[in-house]
Amino acid sequence: MSVTVALASWPADYGTPVVDDALSDPTVVVDTDVEVPSAAWAPRQPEAAPASCVWFVDGVRRMEARAWLTTGDGTTTPGLVGSWAAGAVRCNASAVIERSDVRRGLFSAGAERVGLSDAARGLHFSACQAQSDSDAGLSNALQAAMRATEFDIARDVGAPGDLVFLDGPVRGRTTVRTVGYIKTQQVAYLPRALQPTVERLDVAQRTPVFLTRSNNWEHWSWYLRLSRDGAHPWEAVVRCETPKEGVTLPAARRLADEATATLPRFASAPHRDVRAPQNLYPIGALERHLRHRLGDAAVIGRRLRRLVGVRSGDQDAGT
Repeated sequence: MSVTVALASWPADYGTPVVDDALSDPTVVVDTDVEVPSAAWAPRQPEAAPASCVWFVDGVRRMEARAWLTTGDGTTTPGLVGSWAAGAVRCNASAVIERSDVRRGLFSAGAERVGLSDAARGLHFSACQAQSDSDAGLSNALQAAMRATEFDIARDVGAPGDLVFLDGPVRGRTTVRTVGYIKTQQVAYLPRALQPTVERLDVAQRTPVFLTRSNNWEHWSWYLRLSRDGAHPWEAVVRCETPKEGVTLPAARRLADEATATLPRFASAPHRDVRAPQNLYPIGALERHLRHRLGDAAVIGRRLRRLVGVRSGDQDAGT
């Protein structure tokens, strides 16, 4: 028996943009009959022009150092020193980075939290709460802090009529013109019978809108194709979502059409980005800018070691 091998377009350490229909989430309820009956699912051409002004919001994070926090009674608990940044790029006639916020924190799960501050160098790590002191708990706390900053920026940017794309799920905490842009397909939302509709999508076509319910959030969702790149039929596909609250089905359909007509214009090419086409050009540029704003990791590490070596245990938790 012969076997044909095709390589994924993304480097292995970035995961995969391809859906695995074995990975379903039993907590998610999906209704695929909201725009058209499931039996009538087919690729849809958008009935809207591309948005004239588009915003892309994204963030980056970095673990600076593992830490141990020792209280006066000798109890020692793990901590994590981390930095994160989030920003927004506006695209109309040109692309301009309008926001880039940098934050830093010392994450711990203990009742007594502490921050670190080097006022002379403008280096401040706020005392931040984690739900647990496990590696996953500390890492998740850093991720949540970055996402909270992204949500704040997504709510702030954009004039009425602008379209705002937030990299990742929206979790219901955004405005009605904000679309979550999910470029990795970690969960199979559609039943197997409807997945061929996604595979038949042409560039700038979308699936019908469907409704997802999970953890008290309801979202309108749809899949769209960015380009013809990739050896797998899902490799150039992304999922978009917007909160159901405050958004009627006709409004969700218009938003889905506008997003589908808009996003392929920003799709990256494989020779320019290893996560092409999903890592859109404005997002890639914003990520590079934000990583630069975080500062050199080696320099930050040296300053941290000097800081705790000279002033351990007596930092102002508010700085």
